[in-house]
Amino acid sequence: MDNKDRLIKWIWLSLACGPGSLVPEMLYSAFGDIDAIYEASEEEYAEISEDIKCLTQLCSKSTERATYILKWCEIKKVTILTPDDPAYPVRLYETHGFPCVLYAFGNVPKIDKSLVFACVGTREMTEYGETNAYSITRDLAKEGAIIVSGLALGIDSICHRAALDVGGFTIAVLGCGIDTVYPPQNRALMTEIARKGLILTEFPIETQPSKFNFPIRNRIISGISNATIVFEAAEKSGSLITVNYSVKQGRPVYALPGNAGNLSSLGTNGLLTKGVAKPFVNAGDIMINFKDQKKKAAAEKKQDHEATIVLKRSAGSQTVSKQRNDAVKDAGAAEDNPVRKTGNNPPITKLSTLEEQVYNTLSLTAPLSCEQIRIRAGLPISKVMAAISILEIKNLILRMPGGNYVRIK
Repeated sequence: MDNKDRLIKWIWLSLACGPGSLVPEMLYSAFGDIDAIYEASEEEYAEISEDIKCLTQLCSKSTERATYILKWCEIKKVTILTPDDPAYPVRLYETHGFPCVLYAFGNVPKIDKSLVFACVGTREMTEYGETNAYSITRDLAKEGAIIVSGLALGIDSICHRAALDVGGFTIAVLGCGIDTVYPPQNRALMTEIARKGLILTEFPIETQPSKFNFPIRNRIISGISNATIVFEAAEKSGSLITVNYSVKQGRPVYALPGNAGNLSSLGTNGLLTKGVAKPFVNAGDIMINFKDQKKKAAAEKKQDHEATIVLKRSAGSQTVSKQRNDAVKDAGAAEDNPVRKTGNNPPITKLSTLEEQVYNTLSLTAPLSCEQIRIRAGLPISKVMAAISILEIKNLILRMPGGNYVRIK
């Protein structure tokens, strides 16, 4: 089963259940694999739960729409992230009701290895809110943090702008299809983010913005972030939905104190008086709580840079090229070959227990998918993806065409 077939099935599942549904998580937990979910019968679905509202859609195995979406994404250079993909954020996978498909346009960063802040607030911002949102977000981006927001007018736009202005990285999470610009006033901003950052959504193409979409979208904003920062919010601001998700996801919340008589600060002040959020007045108040994450992110960035240099040098000497060609040539060969049996060649780099467990499931000859690695290692897919990312950086495994992996040492 090639990678395209699996992608189509993930898209099929997302279309059958709809964005924000808890059913994909329930099915994935029960069946453990997208192929098994797709091939299951109505009786097998019913055994999982008698209250699956999308049962009719699941029983319809038509992948026509999913195939159309995949082809559109290929033409438009839109990346499709699923739990099969190591680039899929583990933080989000561990979130209740994780999206089974993410459409990504732009540059996909290693989110789990980065310091990421959700920066949100009201559309009806005051000068106080705008000034502080811009200056503080700018300083957070200077510290290397990825800034996530929802591309809405007001505070969201200011936070994206602040990150871009200092050469930082920002992610805009949409409440519509990736082929739709919303709000239309932010067309230029969205274009710039796609070029320098990332546009992300779980909504399929041709999905128009709706008031029901944005609360669903907000769990992704908080879900991929280390913390949620609220700059200015009214008493019933949509930003508070993001805060609620952040709390449920076990992520800290920070709120900028506002004037007691200002309606635009009733929400943020309420978070502070209820003890839901911690107060801050500058970037330092937040960064002081993320020293370890900042160091780790910086170390990962340095390691990535060094790995890139090593790969370029290796490519120059044709070492990696030869290993890649050998792996492709030998793909499909018997894994129990006594010369290349899994585990015969111990890694030359010190590995954690998790990394070694994943490494030892792979061979030099037969590429394995993430799902095959998960089954052989007996690990959750989130841990498998995390280990694969590290092993790639350490130049111990190689990603083959189709998203499968082999050892190169």
